[in-house]
Amino acid sequence: MIVLDASRSILVHSEPGRRSGVSAATIPGTKITMQVLTVNPSETAVPGNDLDTETAAYIVSGRAQILSGKDFAESKDVGAGDFYFTPVQLPYVIRNPHDEPVKLVLAYSLDPSITNTPTGSKALNPARGVSVVPTPKDTSTTAQTRGMQRIAAISAETVGAKQIWMCYLSVNPHERGQPHHHGGTHTAAYTISGRARICFGPNFDDFIEPGPGDFAFDPPGLVHLVDHPFDDQPWRGVLARCPQNTVVNFGE
Repeated sequence: MIVLDASRSILVHSEPGRRSGVSAATIPGTKITMQVLTVNPSETAVPGNDLDTETAAYIVSGRAQILSGKDFAESKDVGAGDFYFTPVQLPYVIRNPHDEPVKLVLAYSLDPSITNTPTGSKALNPARGVSVVPTPKDTSTTAQTRGMQRIAAISAETVGAKQIWMCYLSVNPHERGQPHHHGGTHTAAYTISGRARICFGPNFDDFIEPGPGDFAFDPPGLVHLVDHPFDDQPWRGVLARCPQNTVVNFGE
């Protein structure tokens, strides 16, 4: 039996030209996969998830078509800054008919039996087809932690997701966030630009420092904070959790 190390955040470097990131191979015991995928012009890629899982994705650069349905005849266009979601039991492929590569970050659960517990009337029924969520901007729709900004994109409220949650995340220079944890959820984040530190340990003296192209994984229950002690650009990335956005903050 593989036991996940719950005492620290884990840094995973992406491998240029390969589908790489957080997976059971790089972090044994994780319940979430988050990988970066590049689809070259005229190529078609298969996402790789089990049909019992939902998928959430963010387009980092380029444009693509998400094909699903009978004979993959149903098409949704996505471009840089868009998120998309697919429900369970929906085979689909990612096609790039354009002249430039498309780069995306794809996330899904490795344990589809773990589902969220939506409350109230905001929770939607799961989408039946591919849902495209253009670049979201509203920070009021999800829990926040001082020192960072989460902008929810894929959730129970937006697309009826039950297994996966995904947001755009940013941290400004010289921000040191408050300590917090995410309950029983498994969390993975991909750095688009900038750099920051995820600090943990008894006095938050231990840290990892993800930069562009890097992944960070936070195990369930790990108390940590995000620190941006640098003078350069904000840290920007996308973050996914299985199965929902649980946030427990400490302090003011």
